[in-house]
Amino acid sequence: MEQTWGGCSRLEARASELALEGDSLGRGLKAAAGAREKALVEHDALKLQVKRLRGLLSMAADEVTSLEARKAALKLGLEERRAEVELHRDALRSELRLVKEDLHRVTLELRDREAKAEKLESKFGALSSKSRATDPEGGEPKSQAYYVIKAAQEREELQLQGDQLDSQIAKAESEVAALEGTLGQLQATNTAFSASLRGGEDDAARAKAAAVRRLRFAAP
Repeated sequence: MEQTWGGCSRLEARASELALEGDSLGRGLKAAAGAREKALVEHDALKLQVKRLRGLLSMAADEVTSLEARKAALKLGLEERRAEVELHRDALRSELRLVKEDLHRVTLELRDREAKAEKLESKFGALSSKSRATDPEGGEPKSQAYYVIKAAQEREELQLQGDQLDSQIAKAESEVAALEGTLGQLQATNTAFSASLRGGEDDAARAKAAAVRRLRFAAP
């Protein structure tokens, strides 16, 4: 009988131990389940962060590409415009040189005509005893007034040509100066835009580098 009671006591003690072990195991399983759930939540959050960072990285890369394309297009456009302006300027300079040569020729011709007119007047002054002179071409005799008037008309025509050439020179010089100013503005615009693009590229590059670093640390 005593052996029976002793066996029951041992069984009860063992049952209590098993119950305690079961409770402990249950708490351990519950804690493990909670930790697993927390880890899954953190994993999902990390995946979302990685996805967002990859999106930022892609946006930064696209921005850099877009800025580089804009820079190349603008540079090409400015180079083409500058080539056109330089071509026009060179053509105007050539025209200006020709006009100045014409002006020099007309000036020399005018001086020559004036010298001839002075000689003619001196000749008729020395021959004041004669009222008429003989035409060197063998035609009807011409008066002194005829030759004086003719010389004056020729001088006036040459002077008019000289004035017109002066006007052409002034206009060409003004256009050349304007083209030089346009070239300066184009250069300034190119410099300013290149500086702004460099700033944008630097910002995009920094954003890209930051996204890469964060992505490297955040990647699972």
